[in-house]
Amino acid sequence: MAYVDFKITIWERVFIDDESVDEIAKKIKDGIINSSDDLFNEFESVTFDSDVMYETAEQITLEENDNQSTIELHNREGETICTNEK
Repeated sequence: MAYVDFKITIWERVFIDDESVDEIAKKIKDGIINSSDDLFNEFESVTFDSDVMYETAEQITLEENDNQSTIELHNREGETICTNEK
């Protein structure tokens, strides 16, 4: 079966304890934490709960994606048939 992939943005929420707020805020401001992966790596000994917030999903425009494709049509073998890349 052929398929179309659409690139989207979506928010992820990571729950942290109140005692970590100041330290995490400093690492965000200092550019140390730029993603949830960075947060998890900086605090390896801490277990965080997180949720993907599906209701926040939004389509990305070509301009927001540095003119790289945001829509890709694939055949049943997974080969790209066409994209909206300019």
